Amino acid sequence: MKADLRNFTILIAILATIFYSFYEGWISYLILWLFSIVGTYFLLRFFKRNESRELFSLFLFTFSFYSIYMYITNYIYVNNPSDEFFMMVDSMKFWDNSNFKMYTFQDLWDNFNAQGDITLRYRLFNFISIFLSFFAQIFDENNILVQKWQSVYAGALSIPFIYLILKCYVSRNKAYKYSLFFSVLSFVCVYSIVFNRDPHVYFLYVLGTYYVVYHDRSKYVFAKLVMIFIFLIGFRIEHALFFTLFIMSYFYLKAKKNKPTILISGVLMFFMLAFLSPILFSKYEENAGAYENQMERVDRKEVSVGASFSSLPVGLKQLAMAINGQIAPAVPFWRGWYIENANLENLKHTYPGYYTPWRFMENVAATVWLYVLAIVFAGFYFKLHKAIPSELLVLFGLAVLLLLLSSSSINTRRVYCVYPIIYIVSVLFYNVLPVDLRKKIVNRTTLSVIGLYLLYFYIK
Repeated sequence: MKADLRNFTILIAILATIFYSFYEGWISYLILWLFSIVGTYFLLRFFKRNESRELFSLFLFTFSFYSIYMYITNYIYVNNPSDEFFMMVDSMKFWDNSNFKMYTFQDLWDNFNAQGDITLRYRLFNFISIFLSFFAQIFDENNILVQKWQSVYAGALSIPFIYLILKCYVSRNKAYKYSLFFSVLSFVCVYSIVFNRDPHVYFLYVLGTYYVVYHDRSKYVFAKLVMIFIFLIGFRIEHALFFTLFIMSYFYLKAKKNKPTILISGVLMFFMLAFLSPILFSKYEENAGAYENQMERVDRKEVSVGASFSSLPVGLKQLAMAINGQIAPAVPFWRGWYIENANLENLKHTYPGYYTPWRFMENVAATVWLYVLAIVFAGFYFKLHKAIPSELLVLFGLAVLLLLLSSSSINTRRVYCVYPIIYIVSVLFYNVLPVDLRKKIVNRTTLSVIGLYLLYFYIK
């Protein structure tokens, strides 16, 4: 992406932010938006002074691009956040749980505690939302732009860390381009413009991935991973539990290079596995059962490819479910744009902001993701995994495990937190594949996508 286009995007975002803020009378959002840019500039300079220019450039473009997308969808679909939303129906609940009149810090704390039973599963997310509500009321009133800012910011701030991970394995120039590509053409783009907690989970997973990759080059990695685990508890307990496997992977990688610690690490990993296995396998079976129940609710007049998976043997069934979960969001491209008549009796969300063509970036990301997966498959098929460092192979295994554990439903926002790992592995494979083989993979993937559409229309 050329610098002129990036600068133009940033300029449009600045003008749109000023206009939207004054149009709605929400100066609090303008202050927060500008402060987050200035604050992040100094944060990145402190974190990586020698590379702060590239890091801030990535953040600023991504933050601007996501902001513009958020403004458009919010203006069209969200007038009253208690009754309207874009994509995420839970945003209405999150809004109501944070929209209180507050004058003092004591009011903030009282309202936070009063929501304890309702928000038990996402206490930290609720605290951030209430705090942002309190901040906005210092200047004007709580508003949906201030609340959505946290999603936009979390998504944008992840891209510099993805760049730093990529830079370990490819040149700085390539790392920059691949990071830009991921920022625009991945699921991060669309899930970072709505009011929900998934971007926070995603960002913390990216941060965890960064520290596992830099396990020999960063200080106090174990303590940092534990802190990430604690933060994750405040957003979604299931992802926090799974993240303990990231901590275990850190011990495994350290033990490989420090033989005296192998026994200690092995014992620790054994006890952690003994503790986590019942929870993870319970979730695994629960998801498999949920998938079968979901298939049973499908209109019998419509033949479902996914419904046939329930008859497969255990293990193969979950694998097929996971593969279907990766392919289905891409076919058809217009999935989620409008209500299909065959499914009217099963509808849960008939709001204008749920079925809309403005979800198109979700479909773009799903289609691009098929090519990413094709490159990964080709890399392993041609036995190029030796080109992948051990830390990435371990993380890739964890990413696949999460896909299997979450295979009960086609819900990408629950698993896209590990997509950067898969994407980075695909980048490394792509760079070692011969040019002619790359073209064959792209061409065959395109033919496969066309075949999926033919199958879709045949079944439909």
